[in-house]
Amino acid sequence: MTLRDRRARFLVDYVDELRAAFAQSRARKAFLIEAMVVLPDQLHTIWRLPDHDTD
Repeated sequence: MTLRDRRARFLVDYVDELRAAFAQSRARKAFLIEAMVVLPDQLHTIWRLPDHDTD
């Protein structure tokens, strides 16, 4: 994901809020975060869905 304003630093300035948002999402939908890279203007993630999850 890339922020519209590439000069913004929201992802690193609010990393605690980002972490909380992922925790809330994982509480509602089971998935594993295999890897994540948080840059000032970009977020890269690799997720693993549960077996037989087609949603």
